[in-house]
Amino acid sequence: MALAIAVLTITLFVGCIGEHLTVSDSELKKFAEVLFSREHLDFQHSVKIDLQNRVPKKHYTDVSPEPFLSVSPTILETPMVTRIRELFDNYDIDSSHAEHVTPEEQKEEENFIDALLATDQIDRVMRFLSDHRFIEAGNQTYKETLKAVWFFQYARKQSSGLRTSSGFEHVFLGELKGRGGGLIGMHNWIFINAAEKAGKLNYFGYKSKKILGCASHKVIIAHVVYHYAGKVKLTSMFIGISPELEVSLYTLCYFVRPNKHCRLSMGGKKFGIQTYAMNHTGSPSLGTAYPVAAFIDA
Repeated sequence: MALAIAVLTITLFVGCIGEHLTVSDSELKKFAEVLFSREHLDFQHSVKIDLQNRVPKKHYTDVSPEPFLSVSPTILETPMVTRIRELFDNYDIDSSHAEHVTPEEQKEEENFIDALLATDQIDRVMRFLSDHRFIEAGNQTYKETLKAVWFFQYARKQSSGLRTSSGFEHVFLGELKGRGGGLIGMHNWIFINAAEKAGKLNYFGYKSKKILGCASHKVIIAHVVYHYAGKVKLTSMFIGISPELEVSLYTLCYFVRPNKHCRLSMGGKKFGIQTYAMNHTGSPSLGTAYPVAAFIDA
């Protein structure tokens, strides 16, 4: 039943393409600033970042012996973070293996969506999307939309025909391409912190960083390198951002600027988000989303 709802919802998204209202870059930047102004300061005050040293340009080696992140246990026990952490062990990292979502795991996904919908940022994004005719209005539609965008299972490799992946698994937890392939996705600081604390991730260092906001109210975008699941990975990520703001920004850009550089601003600092849709599924599905420190004007 849940799968049928997801497919129906994605079909509705396709039907809205070409009918929605135009959203300018200026409007997007202003809206992102509103979302940022609603962010909880507890996150930035509870996350200590030690970027340490820059990795070599050509050959990535471990040049940062100290832990990357230090996170207060208090923030990890907040309702929203608790809900996202419940999802961390629900998926097979190998993208060549079909996913089998149990009733318990499906319930955890629904709990996560319900927690999201109770936040101010997600509520504003869903209303923004419905006001601009990307989706229909209504709480049930908003719930089905988030379910379809983030948890609809699809084949990441078109030829496999297996439902191996979802937007959430790829963006937040990461995947292995399978058969000796590399590590892809994995852009979430909460999951990376959990993996580092468990001794499964070794932080190598960083390539670049950008601070959005100011000392008293900020989020950092960083390009970092780490070793995880037998692979060395360079990835871009927000650090110190709440799950609801991160999902809000990615969901917004998925609809308004799919497969493009979504130009935004937070704390008076310009940045971007890149999204890609998996169109071979028959209907567009979220393939990936991640922050880009540079603001591309062209």
